[in-house]
Amino acid sequence: MSNSTIASISVESKCDALLEKIRGLFDHDIDASTQAEIAKLVFTLHRAKLAGILDYTGPLSIAVAAICQSPPALKLASELREEADKRITSNNNLLRQIIHPKTPPAAVVLGMGFVLYCAVPITLTFLPRLMTKPETLAIDGQLMAIVGIAGAIGSIVSIMVRIADFTKSSITDRSILFMTGAFKPVIGCAFAIFAFAAIKSKVIPLATEPVSEPYLAIALAFVSGFSERFAPDVVTAAEARFLGRKNDSIQYLQNRPQVDSGATALSQ
Repeated sequence: MSNSTIASISVESKCDALLEKIRGLFDHDIDASTQAEIAKLVFTLHRAKLAGILDYTGPLSIAVAAICQSPPALKLASELREEADKRITSNNNLLRQIIHPKTPPAAVVLGMGFVLYCAVPITLTFLPRLMTKPETLAIDGQLMAIVGIAGAIGSIVSIMVRIADFTKSSITDRSILFMTGAFKPVIGCAFAIFAFAAIKSKVIPLATEPVSEPYLAIALAFVSGFSERFAPDVVTAAEARFLGRKNDSIQYLQNRPQVDSGATALSQ
């Protein structure tokens, strides 16, 4: 059972105990002003119960104790209840929930959203300039840009597909989860460009049927960003090739089943 679940159960039991304590007041005569404050306090306790945050139960327990004493300390109870109401309302604010995510998936998505917020304007600024220069240093800049974007998209889709898995994550540090979501599109883009360059330079030759080169490049870039296995295999295979030794990754990449793709065209 996760810490958040335990905390939620604890909040629920404490709020129920405070509500039960308020019910004990019904055995006595209660004046109209106290009744009005009890009604407001009951609704605040229900809101705190739904919010599931333990910090609210301390002040609210003092407010209930102030109501239950004889004579009731209505001013103290009212001040504590109003402050708890303000904090619960603030915590339920959508913008606050986005900035301060409570769950691991929300933290990961926030990190991904942050890097997209920064990357999209930069891409829209420099991509048109890159498209006007087809080749830079004998490198197809247009295709390289498309490959990088496809790799980033692949990593984003990977996060979206696996978003439920983050609920089972043992990592509770929200900053690590935020950076995971922020860095994954960047890593996907970098891996896609590397895989494209490795195959284009024939460091990793793939023997498959030739079709149009751009489509294969986009497909490989997407897989490089999406798959957590493919890109490390390509890096390991390239490393082994540079060092002049065979390994399982090279055999895996060279001996995979034939598919209708354009690796031959891409490596030329």
